[in-house]
Amino acid sequence: MQDSLAALLARTAPQASTATQAQIIQAALELFAEHGYDATTTLAIARRAGVTEKTLFRHFGSKQQLFARTVYPAILRLVQPLLFENLRAVLAEERRSLRETLSAIIMERVRFAREHPAILKLIAQELLLHREFREPFVEFWQSQLLAGIRAVLRHARERGQLRDLPDAAVLRALISLTVGYALNRTLLDPEADWDDEAEVRVLVDVLLNGLGARTG
Repeated sequence: MQDSLAALLARTAPQASTATQAQIIQAALELFAEHGYDATTTLAIARRAGVTEKTLFRHFGSKQQLFARTVYPAILRLVQPLLFENLRAVLAEERRSLRETLSAIIMERVRFAREHPAILKLIAQELLLHREFREPFVEFWQSQLLAGIRAVLRHARERGQLRDLPDAAVLRALISLTVGYALNRTLLDPEADWDDEAEVRVLVDVLLNGLGARTG
């Protein structure tokens, strides 16, 4: 059985300095993972941790501080191997064409989304709603993957497989299509009979050839 999101986050949570802090952190991770930030109250966290709200505030100040000091660092440590290592390996492999490379990139992201939908949901909502998570996450992503992706694009241009478009524009298109499909496939309509390989072929075709009808 796959570990729960709370269990995964607990492995990468920051070290508590006291037993009381450890209880609060564990309770917070469980409730944030189960209900999200907005639906989780400090009273509920305190009750699950077996402490009073006053004790919780003495250690963490506020719900926002508790979330920032527990869930954010835990997510970043968690996604390091789950979200980035496999994709770095994909980027490092030599392939004959840009089409093959794009297909491998998107399929790897779809695999992650399929295996870890709760993590995808948590990351997506925090990126959208909280700047204090978005900024370090983007910096983390850039430090882990940006150089490898730019190398792939550079090699594709050298082989005549990619027009001279700005890297940022290519990345926005790739990320938008990939994330859109991953969210739709795993969170919005997970019960549908998805054919990932066929869907990815279409996505790559749209990236490389656009939506317009081919003439001539």
